[in-house]
Amino acid sequence: MEYSTDKFYSCKYDRAFKEVFLKERNKDLLKVLLESILKLKIKGIKLIPNELNEENLLVRRKTLDALIETDIGKIGIEVNSNNRPYVHLRNMAYICDLYASYTLSGEKYTDKVDIIQINLSYELGINHKKLSIYKIMDDEENLYVNNFKIYEINMDYYLKLWYDKNEKEIKENEYLVMLGLDKEELEAFSKIIKNEKVEKYMSEIKKVNGKTVFKRFISYEQDKEFIKNSELSEAKDEGIKEGIKEGSYDKQIEIAKNLLNENMDIKTISKVTGLSIENINKLKIK
Repeated sequence: MEYSTDKFYSCKYDRAFKEVFLKERNKDLLKVLLESILKLKIKGIKLIPNELNEENLLVRRKTLDALIETDIGKIGIEVNSNNRPYVHLRNMAYICDLYASYTLSGEKYTDKVDIIQINLSYELGINHKKLSIYKIMDDEENLYVNNFKIYEINMDYYLKLWYDKNEKEIKENEYLVMLGLDKEELEAFSKIIKNEKVEKYMSEIKKVNGKTVFKRFISYEQDKEFIKNSELSEAKDEGIKEGIKEGSYDKQIEIAKNLLNENMDIKTISKVTGLSIENINKLKIK
């Protein structure tokens, strides 16, 4: 199958973000980005292996988009290109896993290492706060633990700064604004921001978009997502959708029968339910 390579992929896409920021040669870019978010100076950064190599580009793992060790603590980064209901649940699972890894290390429980998750989130809406900081505390704001924070960055806010041509705010938030810009927008951005780090970022994101293996892979991922969404949209009955989530064999049989009654083609039913075409044909005969 051939995929279009015309689209420019900004760091709104997690794969592009990884290919730019999770390289040893680009730790300076990661450093200024983290400092602009956390409003802290970071002395040192160590990339913890987490899908870093280009050789692993075609391997999909259920891990944080980035995992970083710094002098201020362990930082996980997630790039969320949408705001679907599962996103917070998934990110919470990741940060809890990270928290457990470092809190239970050694021979005793420790809160000496700060655990931070940064969510670069799109589709929150321009009316959402530009920054939300989550902690675990009671209704009187007493902390349950001292070393756990989630920063959720509303990337729509920073894109709006660009679209509104708010030069003062753009210059004050340059590293967040640049992440969601496409090729032409970055060219215009570079005329406003005269900064060697921005120039380096532009060079790196263009290199990534020039790699055939990257463009083919990310297009493939998008194609799979579009197919999945189209198939699920055809399962209009809410009970059918719940059955798909539950994944029980009896439920899948029931779903398949309902979809056959709706005259959906057998290959699509197989993809939606996970049942073999042979088993679906048997249902059709019955």
